[in-house]
Amino acid sequence: MRHRASRGGSPDSPSSGAPDASRVSRPAGPHPLVAVLLVAVVALVSGGLVYLLLGTTSQSPAPTASPPTTAPPVAPGSGGPGSGAATTGLHTSGAAILAPDGQRFAPYGFVLECLAMRDLSCEHPSDPGLTDSAKIEAAASFWHANAVRLQVAQEHLFSSSPYDTAYLAALDSEVQLANHLGMVVSITLQEEDFSGPPLPTASAEHFWTFMARHFASSPGVVFDLYNEPKLLPYQGQDWLWNIWRNGGQVSVNGVDDTFVGMQALVDAVRATGADNLIVAEGNGNDHNLAEVTTHLLTGGNIAYGFEPNLKIHSQTPAQWDTAFGDASATIPLVMDAFRDYATGSDCLADTPTVLPQLFAYLVAHHLGLLVWTLDAGNTFVGANPDQPTSYPDGFTQLCVPHDHQHRAIAVGSGVGYNPDTNTNGPGADILGFFRAHSATLTLPPPA
Repeated sequence: MRHRASRGGSPDSPSSGAPDASRVSRPAGPHPLVAVLLVAVVALVSGGLVYLLLGTTSQSPAPTASPPTTAPPVAPGSGGPGSGAATTGLHTSGAAILAPDGQRFAPYGFVLECLAMRDLSCEHPSDPGLTDSAKIEAAASFWHANAVRLQVAQEHLFSSSPYDTAYLAALDSEVQLANHLGMVVSITLQEEDFSGPPLPTASAEHFWTFMARHFASSPGVVFDLYNEPKLLPYQGQDWLWNIWRNGGQVSVNGVDDTFVGMQALVDAVRATGADNLIVAEGNGNDHNLAEVTTHLLTGGNIAYGFEPNLKIHSQTPAQWDTAFGDASATIPLVMDAFRDYATGSDCLADTPTVLPQLFAYLVAHHLGLLVWTLDAGNTFVGANPDQPTSYPDGFTQLCVPHDHQHRAIAVGSGVGYNPDTNTNGPGADILGFFRAHSATLTLPPPA
């Protein structure tokens, strides 16, 4: 959920044996898993990303790029595409998501973004920090999580041809660990650290063809198609949702960009034979479901995503009804990246009062919660994932002034914020919520 200014994205060459890495942005220098890269300094826009639209658009479906012809390896322990294991995983029925045993399932857990960052230090973090493996273990053993969401960058996956074996191995390792601990893993295409486009382009089809073939027989893996779609409705909601679903050409500052639409990504996944649960996030940085029910995707076993962040215009049951609650009665929904931290653009000082009300609302609507993120100063204190932050009686969320990279700014008499030592936050409330409602899954083994 890294808020970056977005732009770019280009189709890979359809004639190559795998996604053409030369057409996808790459980190410079030595491979990120064996050397430390320069940290990318990317401008953020407080309050959410915007993608200014100027000129004309076409709502006709975008051309579909050819998928890679060289099949990726199947995930370790997996029987490969078409073996049918995913049918025993999570699946939808009406507005519900069901577990393998047929019981209603709601995910409770955390979003981990390291695999989508330019500086790949997931297992060797800078001080202070925890490895992804340590966070996954803590999520299961201490936080009672039954799900983790791993953000993945195609820029890393296809940084060498036909794919980066070390990067794929790192992803597999995290997926296997989480599944072994009884947690579902949602894999998200996330390109914000690489100034990715506001909606998926043809390269995303290549990515999902690869991922679907690789994880087709992994019942504990979910496919979250694209992180926080960011195109704004400058020509109205119906125009936006048509582009979101079907793709099309959009003229941006005099440059034509072609988006493929979420339906093309679903088609790419299903063409491999994979029937894993798919999640398609809403528009407006995942805060807009305005016309989702009139632009539903086809292909079966599909849920939709939404971020229920607390803010001025999202803090009452009536507002939640309009934003996502009413939709949850007719379509499967995943609350896929809730955030509440002192330097957040949507920071709400009254969080200690409103957060328990949101939790009660989610339970009443059979919805869980994925939290961004499990880190120091937000959900836990220092380098101690078993020491949650909390809101003592009479305290509010700090909501300190911050810069465009969400770094606290000391003002006046020294008001500031240090994530390494901060103890004020929602951790204890989240822990209590997960402990009371999260149900650990018994996942069938991969085929």
